Amino acid sequence: MDNNLTLPQTIDMFKNISKKIIENEPMLTKTDLQVGDGDHGIGMKTGFKAVLRMLDEKEQATIQELFKNVGMTLIDSMGGASGVLFGTLFISGISELERDDVLTLCGFQKALNKSIDAIMSRGGAKPGDKTMIDALKPAADELESSYNSGCNFKTAAENAYKAAKAGAVKTKNMQAKKGRARTYREKSVGVPDPGALSVMLIFEAIYESV
Repeated sequence: MDNNLTLPQTIDMFKNISKKIIENEPMLTKTDLQVGDGDHGIGMKTGFKAVLRMLDEKEQATIQELFKNVGMTLIDSMGGASGVLFGTLFISGISELERDDVLTLCGFQKALNKSIDAIMSRGGAKPGDKTMIDALKPAADELESSYNSGCNFKTAAENAYKAAKAGAVKTKNMQAKKGRARTYREKSVGVPDPGALSVMLIFEAIYESV
């Protein structure tokens, strides 16, 4: 595996992400019931089932169009804050994707960093607030570092997944400062953030895809 994914490979990557989220809905729901209203898993499952349908029904002409369609499908089907934030993850960095025929590692890591900036600006979250950012930022940093070190896509994806997983696990010891979980205050300590777990699953699927 070199530093590019073809358009069909990138479509397959999004299908694998969707299946990974759908399969793990029970875990996400169980976790969210401890620090929220329990709708995160259902919302993510609904969103990514819609992504699977979209990918089966609609032809994707370019990498940019693919990312935009995935993000818009999540926003339209999920609703609420999670839909906007996870939709933003795939939409906001589109301008950084270097080529329309392949997903390059360089373009992917640049797009991810730009999307994180948009998410933090939109939601007001920062590292340490017990949100998806606590898994997303370490993964993006590792992806960028791996690219700068000359790693191929497979190694970079593996490193990013490990960083996302470590970040998600770390949220277990944090007190929530954003979202519904913040109302639980110290009771949120001991439970990982569902959004961070979803990010971990996304990067696990990306790694498995490449």
